[in-house]
Amino acid sequence: MTPSPKRQRVALVSYPPSQRFVLDSLLPALSNELPAWRILTSPDSSIVPDLQWGDYDMLNWDTGLAPEHLTNSYLIRKGLIRKNHLAHTLSLYLSKHPSSPLSSASLKTFIFALSFPDELDELLQDDLYELAESFASPGEEKWWILKAALADKGNGIRLFKDREGLEEIFEEFEPESEEEEEEESGEEGERPRGFGLETKVDSSQMQEWVIQEYISTPLLLDPSPSSSLSPTPRKFHLRVYVLCTGGLSLYIHTPFLTLFAPSSYLHPSISTDLSSHLTNTNVEAKVGEVMRETFKAGVSAGSGFQVLPNCFEIFGCDLLITDSFDVKLLEINACPDFTQTGPALQSVIDDLFASTVKVAVVPFFRALDRAEGGEEEELSEELEKLDVEEGYEVCVGGLRRVLKMETSRAW
Repeated sequence: MTPSPKRQRVALVSYPPSQRFVLDSLLPALSNELPAWRILTSPDSSIVPDLQWGDYDMLNWDTGLAPEHLTNSYLIRKGLIRKNHLAHTLSLYLSKHPSSPLSSASLKTFIFALSFPDELDELLQDDLYELAESFASPGEEKWWILKAALADKGNGIRLFKDREGLEEIFEEFEPESEEEEEEESGEEGERPRGFGLETKVDSSQMQEWVIQEYISTPLLLDPSPSSSLSPTPRKFHLRVYVLCTGGLSLYIHTPFLTLFAPSSYLHPSISTDLSSHLTNTNVEAKVGEVMRETFKAGVSAGSGFQVLPNCFEIFGCDLLITDSFDVKLLEINACPDFTQTGPALQSVIDDLFASTVKVAVVPFFRALDRAEGGEEEELSEELEKLDVEEGYEVCVGGLRRVLKMETSRAW
């Protein structure tokens, strides 16, 4: 009897039109590494894709959770990607592992809920009591940074050093009545110093907040030293793309991106203009160490980050380097904005996607094909066939594996 022909596998790539930058890198990577596959860019009700790769809100979890299908996101990861949940995750982990590198990499953080400014008095006597004590402490003034837990791209971020400054911020964020909006539309009011109106948020909508210590000794670099006669040192942070696969291997991608603030750095005692403090437009080893511990914290915290053997995800992790070359974890972003890389560094994203297909997709389906054919071979055995570099277990393209756990084995 002639064996039936092998079914052609299908990948569904789903991104909104605004994510064209992603498609320009991802589609060639899939075509090159999976030449026999059919690749769709819009859903077909008659086809159940073997691989879903798209924006989180466009994924179909009814099919995505089936063990023979692969999806480019974990279903639950709020324990890492929400600022308040991440702070809780790290705090819980450090209570059990006080000698972890996270003890120096994590920032002093306060978590609280607030919708209206008049709630602040009670909070400063309760959840924010330690913060209130710092306002009255003698010695060098200490600056803090306020962040809306669910906001991104710099929205809701403000700097302050005392109670009055914090009160002013929440007065600014207080939702306006219709009468106030009409009055302001007819006259141009004075813009508060250091407050970016374009990053203002409505406190009644945000509700959840974090306050973190402000790092006043960041490492400063001149983004274009050869094009200027006078140095213009600027604050920056590293954007590190991290790939998580199954349950759980962790890879960091190099080179790291350096995102610079749009203007020269000034200490907040001189200027709280956000343009010099926000950077949204031997270190590599430390970064790998911090990332490894952070994701170990995530999986050990319980329900906030649930790994699955048939999922993988690329996170954008932001880290600050101090002038003593210490690494500080700022935040972790799901569905990172790859357009921040820019056309000049398109090759970085090209390599990230190509390497991800090789590490997360090809071995998964190769192992699945062999299992369907009656051959017993674990997915982990497929991964071990990848190139190996000294210092890391697995090296593929720009990806370096820094963690391998068995929290969830393929079923």
